[in-house]
Amino acid sequence: MGMMTARQYEESLRQLNLNVYMFGKQLANVVDDPIIRPSMQAVAKTYALAQDPDLYLRIVDEREDGIVVRGAKAHQTGVVNSHEIFVMPTLALREADRNYAVSFALPSEKDFNSDQVGPWLEKYYRTHPDIPTEHRLRMLRLIENLSLGAAAVGYLTESMHGAGSPQAQRVMISRKVDMEAKKQAAKKLCGIKFHDDKSNAKSEK
Repeated sequence: MGMMTARQYEESLRQLNLNVYMFGKQLANVVDDPIIRPSMQAVAKTYALAQDPDLYLRIVDEREDGIVVRGAKAHQTGVVNSHEIFVMPTLALREADRNYAVSFALPSEKDFNSDQVGPWLEKYYRTHPDIPTEHRLRMLRLIENLSLGAAAVGYLTESMHGAGSPQAQRVMISRKVDMEAKKQAAKKLCGIKFHDDKSNAKSEK
């Protein structure tokens, strides 16, 4: 038996006979309340996606040296710029969902060079087909370093975006800044070397 469906999730909530108060009043129907229902539907959507096994992380094999997992963990926001990936369930699971009840940690960077793990990272983390995932990670490391890392100082983060409308700043930046030169400088700092043919882009090791 696989993970419960979106409909089963909704029915399980109805069977709980929840006693919920909001704004000083008791809700007559929690599941169908217009304020609560969107959040419930968001979770239901996750259950719906999980009906495709490869869209949710699960254990597919247990061996003497550990476990084998398969599936996406795309809702781990910011995972591409993390030093370590902490994987854990993000749903209420039943006994029947035990293969999805898995938690572990693994380094995020060295796996890009792994013959076994690297292709999967490229598959699940890639956005633009012409931009290698490793380049995105390097750029995020640069942003991290400038804003919160060793290169940051007390006022630097504020200097990147001070008071005022972000849209007004975009307008002034587009008028005054040589953005292509800035992009090339950032690529150089990140060790990203681009040729004319973007499909041959590579990183300097």
